[in-house]
Amino acid sequence: MELSKRDLAILTNLRQDARITLTRLSKKTGIPVSTIHSRLIQFRNSGLVKFIAIADFARLGFITRVLVVVKVDKSIRSKVEEYLSKHLYVNNLLRVNKGFTFIEGIFRDMAGAEDFVEDLEEKFGIKNAVVYHVLGDIMRESFLADDIKAEVILNGNI
Repeated sequence: MELSKRDLAILTNLRQDARITLTRLSKKTGIPVSTIHSRLIQFRNSGLVKFIAIADFARLGFITRVLVVVKVDKSIRSKVEEYLSKHLYVNNLLRVNKGFTFIEGIFRDMAGAEDFVEDLEEKFGIKNAVVYHVLGDIMRESFLADDIKAEVILNGNI
């Protein structure tokens, strides 16, 4: 999808604050509210953006966040992915190169995370699962959040 300068201004401001009012966004960008509204509808309908809430799981009592990397045999990959995609504690699931699967799990405590990994190893015969305990976020969701950097990235001027 080709983005105009106006589209880019709307997108980068949304990346900074998805709850910004259309009026405030209009004042910041100089784009009429009606134009912003119609572009947002087009962004959603095209699948360019979707609006979700990022929760603070620790405030809900889920204080353990782990990143688990496992190597999954090709013959059972779809079965493992189906199991993980339905698992209650899996927040993100990514297939990466060289046959690895990347799992982000959210748990009440470390014992829950350990039980999850042991269960995964037993159910599917996965060996050598590597578990990383997330201590905190340093930066999150910043790609295309700055209009100057976004323009450079999208125009390939790097």
